[in-house]
This record gives sequence, structure tokens and C-alpha cells, in this order.
Amino acid sequence: MASEISDTTKTDDLSKSSGLSVGGRKSSGESGASISEDKSASTSKETAGTISSPSSASSSSEATFSGPVDNVPLPTRMFARVVLPYRARVALQYFLILVYVACMVAMGYVVVHSGFSIFDAVKVSPTLPTKEKVALLLLVLVPTVCIWLTAGYALNVLNGLHVKQLQRATIVVFNVSIFVLLFMHVTIMVEENGRHDRIVRHLMKSFEKMRSEGGEYALAVNFIQGEFHCCGVGNPRSWHSVGANFTEKIADIDRLSFPWSCCIRDVQSSPLCGNGVVSKTIEGSFDNETVFAKGCDGKLESLTHSVVENMRFVTPIVLWSMLVSAVLMLYLANAMRYLYRYCESDTDTTVTWILAWGKK
Repeated sequence: MASEISDTTKTDDLSKSSGLSVGGRKSSGESGASISEDKSASTSKETAGTISSPSSASSSSEATFSGPVDNVPLPTRMFARVVLPYRARVALQYFLILVYVACMVAMGYVVVHSGFSIFDAVKVSPTLPTKEKVALLLLVLVPTVCIWLTAGYALNVLNGLHVKQLQRATIVVFNVSIFVLLFMHVTIMVEENGRHDRIVRHLMKSFEKMRSEGGEYALAVNFIQGEFHCCGVGNPRSWHSVGANFTEKIADIDRLSFPWSCCIRDVQSSPLCGNGVVSKTIEGSFDNETVFAKGCDGKLESLTHSVVENMRFVTPIVLWSMLVSAVLMLYLANAMRYLYRYCESDTDTTVTWILAWGKK
């Protein structure tokens, strides 16, 4: 009996242990199934995320690159902010090209029209003060060369539309062209007052040297009187005086006469004009039929005034054109910098400004 009882207890223990092992297997199988289900769910979520990520990336890229958007890191403070679409940028580019071409044409107009006056001034250079001759050349050559160089550089930059070169072109326009033109304009206004007195003084000295020395002074004076139909400084009586103010009378009868260039060409062969005419016609009134009655001071002043007047009329126009073009070029440079930094296509809308400060 004891052996039977021990056998039954052993069988019961074996059954229990087998049951426990089966239960453990079942529980382990259930846990493994749950883990596998969790893994499959997570992988499915990841695959779904990877599938949906291109669309989200494309939407975010569209939000970032589609023109002026709030999430683009712009400066915190901007002065004169403007939104420029593609057509506006192209129109601004061609407008700037037109402005610079017009400035070059305007300065060419000044050179052509002033060139004739300068050519005449060279021929009469002995009768003009040195200051006037230098001023005539500088007033025409310096602004013209300056505008041509800066406008040519700006046209080259606008053709390529490079950001750094656009910024440099703006600096060149501000620092070179505008200040040179402004300085020339102020110089013209200041020198306008004393021009007549300088011309009269130098013309008197030239007429006096023609009497004593001749040479280039005689050629210059004869050219002035014959070309501009004038005689003497203020009037023909200037030829019969000497000194700084033409107040002292000359007693020599041989010098109490007009040069032949004072005579009207149709009557130069007449004995009533030119050398030999003394007495009443000289000391009294002038015969307008044989002698040019007007003096040469006004003619020379008009010669220099024509050059100065062209510059005084054209310089402010070119000056303001350069100022406006510099501001517009700043707009275009900032717009192109925004385009290259934040946009994908050249046809995207851009944000531009003149001045900006703050964190980007």
C-alpha cells in the first residue's frame, strides 16, 4: 500500500509539473504574440510616417520657398519694406538700365554742345584767364567721365544681377557720382558771380599786349573781333586807352586807330575804317555801318556761359537720376539676396527693403 501511495503522489506531481510547463508555454506564447503585434504596429506606424513624410516635406518646402512667408527668418526691423514679384523685379531692372543709358546720353549731349564752345575758347585762349580755361575743361570732362564710368559699371552689373556687385555699384553711385556732381554744381553757382569781372580784366590786358607785343595775342584778339562781330572791351573806344582801367589817353596818333578786325567785312577796304581813322569818329560817336559797335566782353562771357549753362541744366537732372537709381538699386540688390537665400525658383516673389536691422 505504501508503494501504491508513493506512485500516485509521483504521478500527481508529474501531472502538475507538466501542467505548469504547458501553462508557462501558453503564457510565453501569448506574451511573444503581444510583443510581435506591438512590433508590427510600430513598424506599420513608421512606414506610414515615412510614406507621409515626403508630402509633409514638400508642403513645408512650399511654405518656406513660396515667396514672402512669415516663417522665413527676416530681419526684425525693416525700413521701406516692399514685396516684389518676378515681373516687378524685371521691370525694375530694365528701368535702371534705361536710367543709366539716359544719364550717359545726357552727358554726351553736354560734351557735344559744350565742345563747340570749348573749341572756340581754345582759339581765344590767350584772352581768357587761366582759371576760366581750367574751369571749362573740368566742368565738362570730370562729370562726364565720372558718369560714363559709373553708369557703364552699373549696366554691366545689372546685366548679370549679382548681389555683391549690385551692392558695390550702389556704393560707387553714392560715393563717386553724386558727390562729384554735387561739388561741380556748387562750384558753378559760386563761380558765376565773379566771371564777368575776371573776363574783363584779362581781356583788357590782352588788348594792351596786342598793342605792345602782337603775336598770339594779336591772333586771338583779331579772331574774337572778327568771329563775334565786336570791337574793344566794352566798346571800340577801348582801343584808344591804356592801363588797367583804360583811363589814360594815348597821345600817339598812329595808335589812335582800330584794328582791321573791328571793321565790318564788306567795308574793310574802305579808307573810313581801320588804321588811319582818327579825329571825330573815334573821339565822338561810332559809325555802325563800318565798325562793330559792341564790345567783346559780353561775347566772351556768353562763350563761357554756354558751357556753364549746359552743365547747370543737365547736372541736377543727372544728380537726381543717380539718387533715385541708387535707391532702386538697393531695393533690387536686397530682393536678389532674398531670392538666392530663401527661394527655389527665379520667378518666386521676394521681400526687399532699403535698410534692415535686428536679428535674422
